[in-house]
Amino acid sequence: MQRNNVLGLLVLFLFAALVAAQIGFAQWSSNSSANTPIDTSRNDQLTPDLVSDGAGGAIIVWQSKQQMGPNVDILAKRIDASGAPVWGANAIVICDSRNEKGPPQIVSDGAGGAIIAWVDRRTINTNNDTGADIYVQRLNTAGIPQWTANGVPICSTARDQTGPVIASDGAGG
Repeated sequence: MQRNNVLGLLVLFLFAALVAAQIGFAQWSSNSSANTPIDTSRNDQLTPDLVSDGAGGAIIVWQSKQQMGPNVDILAKRIDASGAPVWGANAIVICDSRNEKGPPQIVSDGAGGAIIAWVDRRTINTNNDTGADIYVQRLNTAGIPQWTANGVPICSTARDQTGPVIASDGAGG
């Protein structure tokens, strides 16, 4: 009798573990009125943009604003076709330089990664510049930044640069 109870408990435990595993790995919400979260941090997530990763998933980029601070960072995350994170649970930091950053734009690099552009005010009040310059960063298919940390300045003249629009050349640039 004891052996049957132990066997029954073992079968019940294995069934519960399989159900829990399915729930734990499911990414897309089965509730049509609920969304799949990309970033659940306490920061405000603003101005998302996304592009196909070329493999059924997407690369998403957005502004992350600290609720009680002046900093706005640019973050990115890649998800697969099932909604599961590809580059790890946390977002990739594209730019966390000081001061405000404008809404990011994203385009595929044609090689499974992406190129991201944004307005950046890191140079505010230096060289008589009001600080709005355009920066870019490229992520490879593994989510690793390919250019200078916090991006490369594309246009940094003495006047404000705003509203970047980007397009891929289809060859990684």
